Amino acid sequence: MAQQVLMFHKAYARIAEALSTRVAEVEAVLWDTDGSLTLDGKAVSAADVAPVAAWFSGDVLGGPALGQIAQTVSMLPSIRWIQSANAGLDHPAYANLKGRDIRFSKSSAQSIPIAEYTLAYALEHVQDLAVRRAAQAQGRWQTHRFDELWRSNWLIVGYGHIGRNVAIRAKAFDCHTVVVRQSPHADEYADEVISMDRMAQFLPAADVIVLACPATDATRGMVSTDFLAALKPSALLVNVARGALVDEAALLESLDQGRPARAVLDVFEKEPLPSASPLWSHPRVTVTAHTSNAGSGTRGRGDELFLSNLERFLRDETPTDLVDFG
Repeated sequence: MAQQVLMFHKAYARIAEALSTRVAEVEAVLWDTDGSLTLDGKAVSAADVAPVAAWFSGDVLGGPALGQIAQTVSMLPSIRWIQSANAGLDHPAYANLKGRDIRFSKSSAQSIPIAEYTLAYALEHVQDLAVRRAAQAQGRWQTHRFDELWRSNWLIVGYGHIGRNVAIRAKAFDCHTVVVRQSPHADEYADEVISMDRMAQFLPAADVIVLACPATDATRGMVSTDFLAALKPSALLVNVARGALVDEAALLESLDQGRPARAVLDVFEKEPLPSASPLWSHPRVTVTAHTSNAGSGTRGRGDELFLSNLERFLRDETPTDLVDFG
């Protein structure tokens, strides 16, 4: 008997051929942003279908669509597993489904571009590329000494797929990596593994601090006045996690006082970042629009992740990257 799976109609269009080849016993219940459902090209209601799984693909992560599809899921008691395109499941849409007997898998698809984004700005920071661009624009033949990533000290807060991919790339530059994670287990790309309660001891030596952890009671507001005061004046702070981790007022004050040297921020307390925010124009802040995940391969990896995990789920095996909401 065919099993039904709920997904956004545009996501289905990308994977329809692969879906029919790899899991032919599946019927796709297609969702649209107006809340409508279709099955085999015909409009149906929530009472007419019984999907056992749902895919919150990258197509539904922007704007209100995630909350809308979660609302549809709330009307479908048959759903037992959801594959999300999010790396962290702290959006209120997931919290509203916590009481259900549903397993959730997070995504690793965006970890590669986020790690490359981090390394790009780390290289820009030490090499001071603006000096070279200015010299070229002015037609000046100017030598330029610059710092190196080689043997620099990296503090990576959070060691899921994103944090680990950052560490892999940092180790390619012979950097020293200190990883803050819940598990004490060693990792080949981490020179040291520490718990959150030891992090303050390592801040003064860090050349690059990368925030790659979820927003929890323990991490919200973590980048505080005290945190910032412990940093080197030459340090680089990169936040590719959640805006809630950083006290933005404290960061602006600390930057004005000379530390860190630069903050690269892809996420913010309020998104989109208000046009009046002083972060936009601060000379030591790089602002990007929550776009570090937007690599050319992210969507394809996300599609493959869903298909492979759906195969596992339908074989009564455990899908990868299940999230424990606790």
